[in-house]
Amino acid sequence: MSIRYCNRINLTISLQKTEYGDFTGSTATAFAFALSAKITFICFYFAIKHFQMRTVLINK
Repeated sequence: MSIRYCNRINLTISLQKTEYGDFTGSTATAFAFALSAKITFICFYFAIKHFQMRTVLINK
C-alpha cells in the first residue's frame, strides 16, 4: 500500500501476515500506520498555515 502526501512524497507501507492472523500481534504494522497518520496530520497543519498566511497577504 502506498500513501501519497505533501507534494509527491510517497510513504510505502507493507502489510504482512501477522503471526496470529490479527493486527494486534504486529507492532510493525501498527507503527507504520501511526507514522503515516502522524506525517499526514503534520503536512495538513502546514498546508493550513500556508493558506492562512497567503490569505492574509492577499487581503492587505
